Amino acid sequence: MQGLAALAVGATSALLVVLARNAYGLSGTGCGLWLSAIAAGALVGPLLVPLLARISANQAVINSGVGGAGLLGLYGVNTSSGMAAYQTMVQREVPSGIRGAGVRAT
Repeated sequence: MQGLAALAVGATSALLVVLARNAYGLSGTGCGLWLSAIAAGALVGPLLVPLLARISANQAVINSGVGGAGLLGLYGVNTSSGMAAYQTMVQREVPSGIRGAGVRAT
């Protein structure tokens, strides 16, 4: 699983460069700043875990199954939106022969 996660991150970073340059007209420095924003989030995320662990279930903003389901629904929207954006960009930017559309079964 860790290997698949690493591949996904690598693909995201590569496509982020294409997005930054082609859609937003950013320079190499702009692309680097976008990647730095991801790194900053990756550093801050684990630091929040101890703070969140101190909150008891009774004090939590979402302390019901229904509330948890709502958050998981939001997570699903974010995940599918990211997947759809990724697949759309691959289909638009990567030539069909490279992405496998031209491969025929024998």
